[in-house]
Amino acid sequence: MSTQHTDYTDEEVLELVTDHPYLFEIIVERYEKKFTRKISSVLRNQEDIQDVVQDSFVKIFLKAKQFSKREGASFSSWAYKILLNTSYTVYQKQKKTNTSTVSLDDKLLAVLGDTHKSNFTSILDRDEVLSYISKLPDIFQHVSKKFYVTGKTHKEISKEECISENVVRTRLHRARKEIKKIMQKSTLNN
Repeated sequence: MSTQHTDYTDEEVLELVTDHPYLFEIIVERYEKKFTRKISSVLRNQEDIQDVVQDSFVKIFLKAKQFSKREGASFSSWAYKILLNTSYTVYQKQKKTNTSTVSLDDKLLAVLGDTHKSNFTSILDRDEVLSYISKLPDIFQHVSKKFYVTGKTHKEISKEECISENVVRTRLHRARKEIKKIMQKSTLNN
């Protein structure tokens, strides 16, 4: 693989994948660990996690032509939505056999409100929140992306940002308040 291709944005790679399928490896390299970390908070079985991640990549590849960039929604938010929808199918199967439970961030769910019919539907709607995170002030956006998108712990974020864990918690708390305001403003404008 040419090193020049690794400089492309995700969106550019996705456009080129139709004519150059080997370039999809760039997407896999960029997202495999992130996807695995994200789904590990939802599914507990390592085999299921690997299956969901691989199935998600297949779907992203097959739907590459359907992707269109919109304001507030990037390739990553589109890809995460596919990942979460794919994991939903596995979750439903597990729910029927009672082999696994879902771990949710209750504070984020509180921001999303009572509009969700099931706990897992709320996980799917986390992707929706990602577009709101991009509208946050930088001080909150950094911490929120690391916590909600990459699945890092308070401790990991604390070390990376050179701030205390209490500051991380405070910023996440304030970020959720800001997201709620942004969501309410968005609802009023629609």
